[in-house]
This record gives sequence, structure tokens and C-alpha cells, in this order.
Amino acid sequence: MIHEVLQKILTRSAHILQLEIDDPSLNEIATRARGTPRTANNLLRWVRDYAQVHTGNKVDKDVVDKALKMLAIDERGLDEMDKKILSVIGGSIGGMQVLEWSVRYPEMVVSAIPLATTTKHSALAIALSALVNFVFRTCRSLRKCCQVVSLRMLYRSRAATSP
Repeated sequence: MIHEVLQKILTRSAHILQLEIDDPSLNEIATRARGTPRTANNLLRWVRDYAQVHTGNKVDKDVVDKALKMLAIDERGLDEMDKKILSVIGGSIGGMQVLEWSVRYPEMVVSAIPLATTTKHSALAIALSALVNFVFRTCRSLRKCCQVVSLRMLYRSRAATSP
């Protein structure tokens, strides 16, 4: 949805700037704007300036790629500073995601800070454990049922081991 809104904003801005630009070019700028109208308009103005110097004010997807390459903005809309300060921080299940992203995307993760996590358990195991603990803490009837089962198991284990 935000992508379509950005494209409408860019279409209007291109009209105001009297810039000839096709839809794939607008789509590319909207994609690299990271969901922010101000960033989209700034990129459009940069592309316009590049086009005025290099292509006579006519913009296509190739011109957009070249203009944004000059700014060192990649396909995700990240520039060099964004990449330098990119860190992944997370605790518990988020910590498991930090470990996964660090291994899966080492070229993108500059620093990783996994908090309160373990490499021995999966994120699903931690989530299920947290869910079970929550249900156990909030449901009194379940706690009573579990206490009865635990006492029976304890009694059976003692009965089996006594001479």
C-alpha cells in the first residue's frame, strides 16, 4: 500500500518538476525510498538533476539506476552510512534471529548483539517454552492438574524404587 502511495506522490512531484519519467522508473525510486515520501522526493530531485546533465531531462530506469549508483544507494535503499551503522540486536527469540541473520547474511550484518539466547535451542523451542510458561502461570486449573500429575509421578517413581 505504501508503495502505491509513494508512486502517486512521485508522479505528482514529477509533474510539478516538469520531468518526463516512466512508471518503472517511478517504481524504482519508490522502492529505494524506504517508505518515506521525503526521501522519495529527494531521490526524484537527484535523478532529475542527473538527467538534466546527462540525458536532457528524459528519465528511464537505466538513468535512475545510474543516478542512484552515484549516491551509492543499493536496491534496498541503503547508502554507505546506513550499512556502516547497521546492527542487529535481539533478546530471547529475537536473539535467535540475530544469530540466524549473522550466519545467513554476513555481508549485511556489521555487528550482532544476541541477548539472552542460546545456540542449543531453536527459536521455536524458546517460543513454545514461553507459551507453556505463560499458560501455566495464568491458568489455575491447569496448575492444579499439573501438580496432581507431578505428585502421582513422584509417588510412582518412589514406589518403583522402594524395596
